[in-house]
Amino acid sequence: MTTTTERSRYPRSLRSGFTLLEVMISITLGTLVLGMATGGLLFMSRSLTSLTQYTDMSRDSRVALELFGRDVRMATNVFTANSHTLSVLRADADGGAVIVDYFYDPDNKTFSQQTGNEPPRIILRDIDDLLINYFTLRGDPTVNPLEVKEVQLEALMRRTALTAGATNYIISAQFIMRNRFVSN
Repeated sequence: MTTTTERSRYPRSLRSGFTLLEVMISITLGTLVLGMATGGLLFMSRSLTSLTQYTDMSRDSRVALELFGRDVRMATNVFTANSHTLSVLRADADGGAVIVDYFYDPDNKTFSQQTGNEPPRIILRDIDDLLINYFTLRGDPTVNPLEVKEVQLEALMRRTALTAGATNYIISAQFIMRNRFVSN
């Protein structure tokens, strides 16, 4: 008696399954696609972080310049005028007068405002450099508090998060002290 085994009707190359070479190529291509996608996501994350930092600095600087400009325009007298400090007398809400001090702390990288006896309020952070410029009625630079009629603020802000850095350079207009009378 003879026993026969049934051979497959399909050749070996048409049977289901992948060869080792096909699996290795698929894994390599998948790894490349995944690597490019991860790199793109990291780039987008850093860009978004940098944009967020810049937007925050821009908003903070606009608020600070508005406060600074309001006080300078309303000032009737200048007590201190140097590159990091400004002290002015301006009208308050009750019709009286109040001393307002602005000062830059390079150690803490902050620019603060102090009104009267209130505690100082930080209005800008992360400042690498800040300079307050003073001008006479004719537009000439001065540091004499008796001659100051216009004030300009310059600052360089820098923030870093997740290795993404953002820099914001601020330069204000020359704020004219409308209520201050000077002779020159």
